[in-house]
Amino acid sequence: MAMRRRWNHRAQAFLLALGTLLAAPSQAQTQTQAQAQPDVNPKALIDGFNLALGTREPEPGSTMPRPPDWQALAEQEATLAARIRQAMARAPNDPQWTALDALGRTPLMQAALHGQAEIVKALLTSAKVRATLETRDALDATAWQLAQFARPMTWLTCYPLHLASEAEPLWVAQQLRAEYFQRDTETAFDAISKSLLAAGAMADQNAARDAWRRQCPGREAPVEAEVAASKHLLHTLLSLQVTRSERWNQRWSDPIQPQEPVNPLLLAVDYLRGVERIPTTGRQVCSFTPAPEVPVIAFIGQVALRTVVQLRAGRAIVSLTTLAAPVKGLDRRSFLRLRRAITDALARYRCEGDHLFEQDFKFSTQ
Repeated sequence: MAMRRRWNHRAQAFLLALGTLLAAPSQAQTQTQAQAQPDVNPKALIDGFNLALGTREPEPGSTMPRPPDWQALAEQEATLAARIRQAMARAPNDPQWTALDALGRTPLMQAALHGQAEIVKALLTSAKVRATLETRDALDATAWQLAQFARPMTWLTCYPLHLASEAEPLWVAQQLRAEYFQRDTETAFDAISKSLLAAGAMADQNAARDAWRRQCPGREAPVEAEVAASKHLLHTLLSLQVTRSERWNQRWSDPIQPQEPVNPLLLAVDYLRGVERIPTTGRQVCSFTPAPEVPVIAFIGQVALRTVVQLRAGRAIVSLTTLAAPVKGLDRRSFLRLRRAITDALARYRCEGDHLFEQDFKFSTQ
């Protein structure tokens, strides 16, 4: 009986161990499950690279920013594209490859809009991504149409306010960033357009012009006329950017009292409110928000200003600053100096993505 009990105990232990072994996933199963989860977030990579393009650290012992290393940035983009290819191979059906952001844009659309040609090529290796080529964002534009805007290289065609001298901090930052997208014989946006067409995208110049108009309600009449007559929107906008840049060298010699063109936000803000959720402060979407420096002005007292800021690829593109409440005795020159101080601060904001937000600024002078 004792012998039989020992064998019964051993049999029960063996069966228990066998059941545990059968219930536990094999090493191969564990690896397969791990591989099904991608280790990269395409939207985060795209936003992060946009931030890297616009970030210029100062030279040691100087306040002047160091020259950008375009070759290093190109290598960084190629590395990110390789990571995306590897992650898609491990998890080809993960929904994040085609997930929509707040503006209804997929990672492919974001990369096409921001000129990330290598990342576009990487995403297009996925059949799941290629199936979304004709997806339209909240402003009714496809990835190919967004690429025609060449937005980092043609912002003056869409935002004429940049030609005001007080917007120089925003204008210069965009100008420096645009150099990255100019290649030897073509721009990054030409390369993106070719990649999208090779993958099966539809080239519709009329739809691209209409989509551009919806996103640029503050455009100038001469720009509109050339866009309407254009047979190739991308190249027309690039040409218009050059002529608008040349205007900068001929106008606005007084940085305090510029002649101001119509602010595009006056036309765009109400429309964009219907598409984008507007945070009440930049701190909700920005990781670095330095306070404006108080300028020397001919006014003593407190001034409250309210600014609407449009962020694109994590950078302030345009801003609309008005008095939050009437201030008695504040002259125009002082008001413009305060507004310029806010613009200088916005040029140093570090944010992510595309947003429209409002922020209040309070100045106290003695």
